[in-house]
Amino acid sequence: MAGQRVFSIKDYGAKCDGIRLEDVSMTAGSAVLTSTAYTFISADIGKVIGVEGAGTTTSAINTVLQSTIVSVSGNTATLNNNAISTVSAGRATFGTSDDAAFNAAQDAARALGQFSTRGGRVFIPAGRSITTAQLNRYSYVSYFGDGRSISLICPITASGGWMRAAGGQISAVHDRDFGIEAGNMNCGGSYSSSTKPYNLFNMGQSSTMNIAIWDSPATAIPYDNSRDQCTLGFNLIVNPGRCAAAGNLPGGSGIGIGTLSTTNAEQVLVIGNVILGVATSTIAPNGNNGIFVESQSGTAATMTSGVRIIGNYVSGMRFGILDAGALGTVIEGNICEGNTLAQIAIGGGTIPAGVPGIDTLITGNICRNGVTNAAGHGIWIDGSDQGTSSHTSKSVIRCRVTNNQVLGNRGYGIVYQIYTVDSYGVEISDNHVRGNGQSGMLLGFNGGVSKRVYNCRIRGNTIVNNGVRASANDTYGIRLAVATTGLEVADNRFYDDQTTPTQTIGLRVVTYAQIGLVMKDNNFIGSPTSVGYSAAGLLDATSVIVDNLGLPPAGPTAVPVTASPFTYTAGNAPEDLYVDGGTVATIAKGATTVATTTNRMVRLAPGESATVTYSAAPTIVADKR
Repeated sequence: MAGQRVFSIKDYGAKCDGIRLEDVSMTAGSAVLTSTAYTFISADIGKVIGVEGAGTTTSAINTVLQSTIVSVSGNTATLNNNAISTVSAGRATFGTSDDAAFNAAQDAARALGQFSTRGGRVFIPAGRSITTAQLNRYSYVSYFGDGRSISLICPITASGGWMRAAGGQISAVHDRDFGIEAGNMNCGGSYSSSTKPYNLFNMGQSSTMNIAIWDSPATAIPYDNSRDQCTLGFNLIVNPGRCAAAGNLPGGSGIGIGTLSTTNAEQVLVIGNVILGVATSTIAPNGNNGIFVESQSGTAATMTSGVRIIGNYVSGMRFGILDAGALGTVIEGNICEGNTLAQIAIGGGTIPAGVPGIDTLITGNICRNGVTNAAGHGIWIDGSDQGTSSHTSKSVIRCRVTNNQVLGNRGYGIVYQIYTVDSYGVEISDNHVRGNGQSGMLLGFNGGVSKRVYNCRIRGNTIVNNGVRASANDTYGIRLAVATTGLEVADNRFYDDQTTPTQTIGLRVVTYAQIGLVMKDNNFIGSPTSVGYSAAGLLDATSVIVDNLGLPPAGPTAVPVTASPFTYTAGNAPEDLYVDGGTVATIAKGATTVATTTNRMVRLAPGESATVTYSAAPTIVADKR
């Protein structure tokens, strides 16, 4: 930052002499560590060391043996603690603690900041800096290095990480160009969401740019309760939440943004980050989310807005991006692939009052290759709230999912589910949904069945070649398995051009009655079955099916004529009513007479009626178009 003074930690005694070994072995019950490639020297005696995986095995967490080197001999070092677990070809990091240098350099920069809002900058030179105690963070003090793979910080800590906000509001700090190797941080044998190497909160007008964090026990970069246009950009995060088994909420994410219902404008921009988890089709993920937005207090009426998640890459996590309760979040232009439960999701927050998905925009993302059978969805809009029955506000309101590529996921392409509350005004439009394992889209329940989806629009989507691994009951373009009112399904394209087609019925309505469903201007040409849609009598009289290409016409049906005047009402689709023979006085639509003789055809819109007055009964045939 122009005008800020620079304080190098080396000027305050930092050694930056950390060494990382990738080939160490230790035997449980022994204090001897062996490296096949490194020859220890007498200067290594007294240095702090962390041996990954050699700590306690009381849980599934791969914990660290944290110790001190007490003697050396060739390729071996003796530590002052025995290994608890045996390690072979493991990793260890050792060096001189630079805690005092970090504190002294920060104090100097902080003193400058007390007299000027410009503050000072702390420089982390090339090398590996070992820390053993958590550093408190203050306003107007920024950290920077020579590069995120060059200036490295390695916390060897029993609890806590390298730094944390000292409390209160932190303003105008801009960190960049250094890395944190967090594999030697311990969780005390069990997961704690607070074990973060870089623990920031209550930040304002601040940024974290181009840093790297590897192997964080919990969330790698938290920015909880922050405000006034903070930016998290172009960072690299590898294996975040390594101590958080999948589903162990909260925390364990790459980037975590917790919002508060305050007067703060929490305008956080998350842009251009790369977050890499370890999950594959056979390896369960550590942690939970690549990028996580959660409401930590408040209700729908008081939730904050302004979070923008743009142009990030996330793979190998449980969820790629999860918005669990901010207002009007923008999720745009991200690539999320190979995450286990969903690539992008809107879901319940960690408090009952947090309402997910209000005014959220999910646009222009690539969501592909979800790796879990019967999950692994592309985009998952989940109106549940982690099973909390006290959730009473309207959920998933006015969310828009548009212009996304949803490709090759093991589960559904796009899932829209409700739970204990109704949902209003969601639009799913102009997406390309191709080659997913189950149906291209699912509208359904995630729990209770007494609520409804209101005024949803599914429009302009291309839904192709889905159902590639599902059973015969889940191979549709759209599976509609929830009660709806005012649902519009329009201008969509359904087809399957595989050698062996898998996507069967374009739109399948199951179990629940639909009120006022409108299905119009869709194109079913190229669907492998002759049935473009199936509703099994679940459409009410106000539903309309009109002008859909590729739907086979129902064809003509003789109409039993009862006493004059006889009234016939069309069903959900347009019909042509042919009146032949007999002695007919009038044929009327409503109060308007349209014919005064027999041998006439009357065109009826869906739900429209015609009344025939006669003295000798005519023959009437309805041709359903």
